[in-house]
Order: sequence, then C-alpha cells, then structure tokens
Amino acid sequence: MKQRDKQLQRLIYFVDEAKKGKYPNASQFVKHLKILDEKNGTSLACSTKTINRDIQYLSDELSAPIEYDPTEKGYYLWMKEWTFPELALGRDELFAELFTKQLSANSILPCLKEHLNSSSDIQMTAGESDDIDCSALGSVIHATGKVINIDTQISEQILTAWKSCFQVKSYYSKRSHEAPEERHIEIHALFLSNSVWYCHAYCHKRKAFRNFALHKFNDIQITKVKFQRSLKAVASLKKGQLFEFPTIQDITIHCDAEAADYIRDREWFDSQKIEDLEDGKLKVHFNEVPKDTFIWWILSFSGKLELISPLSLREEVKLAAQKLFEKHS
Repeated sequence: MKQRDKQLQRLIYFVDEAKKGKYPNASQFVKHLKILDEKNGTSLACSTKTINRDIQYLSDELSAPIEYDPTEKGYYLWMKEWTFPELALGRDELFAELFTKQLSANSILPCLKEHLNSSSDIQMTAGESDDIDCSALGSVIHATGKVINIDTQISEQILTAWKSCFQVKSYYSKRSHEAPEERHIEIHALFLSNSVWYCHAYCHKRKAFRNFALHKFNDIQITKVKFQRSLKAVASLKKGQLFEFPTIQDITIHCDAEAADYIRDREWFDSQKIEDLEDGKLKVHFNEVPKDTFIWWILSFSGKLELISPLSLREEVKLAAQKLFEKHS
C-alpha cells in the first residue's frame, strides 16, 4: 500500500473514532492502529509524530472541524456531519477505479447502477482524464454467464433492509410455477454466486438461516422491527460455506492430458492440490467438496476425468452416468 493510501486510511479511521465520541489522541490512536493491523492484516501502524502530522493535515488542508478537548484528552468533531471532501484521483488510481466499475457493471444490484455511472462521471471530471484512454475500458468484458434480472424497487428495498438491519415481510416464489409464499426474514448478508444475487437471511417461518435468490422475490415490505447482524453467519459465508450442500471428504481424481491445461488453469474447489503424472496426465486432490455439485462437475468433462477415491462416490458417479446414458440411448 502506498504511503498516500495509508495516510488516507489512517485519516478515515481517526475521523470515525472522533465521530463515535471516543476522543482519540495520538498515543491512543497508535495503539488502535496496531490492533487494526493484527485484525485485518494491514500495515497502518506508525509513530505518534506521524499521527500528529495527520491531525494537522486534517485541520489545515481538509478544513476538518476538529478540536482538542483538554478534559477528555482527545479530539472531537464539533460538526459531526462533516465528511471528507472529494479527492481527485491520479491517473493510475482513476484507471483502476474505472476498470473495476466497468467489470462490475453487469453484476451490480439494479438500484445501484445509476449511482455507479454517476460516480464514474464525477471521477472522470475530477481526475486526470486527459491521460486516460477510456476507449480501452470498452473492451473489459464481464463473461461469467447470463445476468439474472432483478426488479429495481425490490433490490432497493433489500439493500435498505440489509444495511439498516430491519426485518422484512416478503413474498417469495421458490419455483416459477408456485404461488408466492409469505416469509418474515432478517437479511444478514448479500452474496453473488454464479452471476446470481442471494441474501443470507434468518427465516422466522423455518426458524433457521436460509439463502434466498433476489430475483425470486415478488414483494418486499420493510418493517420497524430491528435485528442484530450475526457475525458468525457472515464469517461462515466468508469461508466459502455459501450453501448447505452435503459434502464429502478426501477426494482424488485423475485427469487426461487432453484436459490438463484447462484443469490446471483455475481452482475448482477449495484445498485443490495438483500433481503431474506421466504422459501429461494430472492427479488432483481435494480435502472436501459439495457432493452433488462435484458429481455434476465430473460428468461435465465427458469422461476426461476419472474419480479414484472415495469408492462410495465413484459408485454414485457411475449411477449418474448410467442415467445419462439411458436418457440418450
């Protein structure tokens, strides 16, 4: 991380502490940064002299309404609604930002697309746009499958409920031919999987956490009932445990030379380990995989992959292949 970026991160954290009424000072904030580094794997820690220079920069350069309270022995904002002014990005930073936005344009929630476009226009105006070859951005392609349409108003309601931690009354159709079913849910997290947006929510009807595809909601009504976001549920999603599929452990496959480059080019499941065999073949091992998804994956390679172990899963692959053969014979 560049020094300029580190300073901006420190300033953001310092102002946040001041807005929360924690009255940060240089020595106390140095300790706070060390804790953040240990928690987030960052490298923001610095000396008290650096923090004092940051505070001076906030006051002199950014005109932040910051003052020292001798009673509390720390700083506070006498105008809490103050926000950082628009900071013009340099050429490289601007291009990186626009590149990311171009890539995400097809997968972002509908209610945010207009804001995304406005943000790009603002940055182009404020940044060093003369040095940016914007025509190149048109060749950044989002090629991860069909984009599923979500109603703009519903996506806005879901986003609002998720950010503010309000329960919602919803009507959800699990299958297209079924009538919508009323569900009272608490939206704890949002995630994108295979170009489909889901919310991870606690369902009061099922009394358990469930995943709901956003495009299958027919209506969303935000209630006035608050809930507390589950950090445990969010942490589980971050580990890749998105769906409650049955799993199987200790899997080994052999890959024909014909498909070796394609298999080697990406990580198909967590804990993937690849070993070269003779004649260009591969041996691939996974610690744990979702069983059904893995069987479909094996079959999708039309015999170029061979499941070696476990034998129980090998038998299930044979049965699935037999059904496939019977339907096409």
